[in-house]
Amino acid sequence: MLIFWNAGSAVRSKPTGKSNEIVFNARLLLDRHPYTNGRARLGFRSASRESNGWGSKYADYLAVNPKATIPTLVRNDGTALTEFQAIAYWLARSYPKAKLLPGDPDGDARVIELMDYVVGTVHGQGFARIFTTDRFAVNEADFETVRTHGIDVVTRGFAVINDGLPPEGYVMGSFSIADAALFYVEFWAYKTGITLPEKCLKHYRLMLERPVVRRVLMEEGYRLD
Repeated sequence: MLIFWNAGSAVRSKPTGKSNEIVFNARLLLDRHPYTNGRARLGFRSASRESNGWGSKYADYLAVNPKATIPTLVRNDGTALTEFQAIAYWLARSYPKAKLLPGDPDGDARVIELMDYVVGTVHGQGFARIFTTDRFAVNEADFETVRTHGIDVVTRGFAVINDGLPPEGYVMGSFSIADAALFYVEFWAYKTGITLPEKCLKHYRLMLERPVVRRVLMEEGYRLD
């Protein structure tokens, strides 16, 4: 399987990141996972127009994903799947022994609900304004207002998420794709100095205790606090 991501995106370069959130989370979920039986062979390639890793072949990427969005997962049968939530859900369903979903309708729906809020609101409306401010304002004089609004969206988003988390442990009791999604925005918040509410901070620290999380962070070039 091959995951395309945007090496030129601000999400990669800020605050200190090396890879897009789906690449990071695919590794958290499946990297050397004992239940994948070696079948989860994930390769990563840039889809940035400017990147040396893709460059003039960008038109070929459009043939893979006409949306021209990232990320894209090209599966072993050659078909492409786009959008973070869809890719995470497909990975979870493709490796059921890893138990990355609760497995009941209500539990699975809650997982998707949280992922959608993380990606669409906390990331898409909040951190996007912080990391890619120029996409939300034409005049540089307005940049600080945009960033401030982004921080407010992120802060309010974590407050909502915090209210729905259990006092201890993972989002749904056991580790799932929801935890990987929540962790990447918690990680961004921690690295950019945005205060995490109590239960979100506990969740962040719990995730950091996972050996695979620590290993992937170190391999991606992050400094562990």
